Amino acid sequence: MDKKVIVKNVVNFRAMKYFYMYNLKSKNFMLIYALFAGLCFALAGVALVVPLIKGEAIDWFLPVALAAFSAYLLYTLFTIEKKIDSNIAQHFASRRPSEQIVRITEESVTVSYANEPDKEAPFDWVQITKIHEIPQYYYLFAGRQLILIDKDPNALLEGDFETLTEIIKEKIAVKPYKLFNKELVTKPITYVHQEFAEDVEKADEVEHTEVTVEAAASTVEEATAVEEVVETPEENKEEKSE
Repeated sequence: MDKKVIVKNVVNFRAMKYFYMYNLKSKNFMLIYALFAGLCFALAGVALVVPLIKGEAIDWFLPVALAAFSAYLLYTLFTIEKKIDSNIAQHFASRRPSEQIVRITEESVTVSYANEPDKEAPFDWVQITKIHEIPQYYYLFAGRQLILIDKDPNALLEGDFETLTEIIKEKIAVKPYKLFNKELVTKPITYVHQEFAEDVEKADEVEHTEVTVEAAASTVEEATAVEEVVETPEENKEEKSE
């Protein structure tokens, strides 16, 4: 029996933040920022100490400029997650999260969008060039194209997490693989996606339909009860006449 798992990915604030933070930390951008900030600070110190040792007048421009640049790098480093949150929130200010349906088998990975299920993008495993993993997601790369797989059990539409893990393990045995188990997010994700007018209208339509069905059912029950009340006296009369 072929192994198959179907996952629904929601490309929302959570998904985007984890991917951006993964990109930053896995490629050591934050470490490079910290090292460069430390280097600038050290050079600022040297620019102050050397003239003092030589008994020369201090040129304050260079050490002050280096110290200021070092402070800027450190500020950027410590506020980068907040900046990412702000950018993602701005992105979703006029957009709703998209949904992807990903079908994973031993032969291929097929991606389609929930609103266009007939349009599919199939990828043979040969086309998947590398696999990265974090505690929340699998990232499959087909060249420059990213295929997201949510590891949340609630995202599974068919199959189970054990089958998904088995398929991925089979593939990482022959493909470049990177596991990143460190904590990516320091600020808890509390963003709530707004509802757009179309979503509210659809919800109202569903609610109205449910109310109409309930009302119709209630009317049928009442009509049935009336028929029973009307028919009972006639039946009683027939029984008496007999």
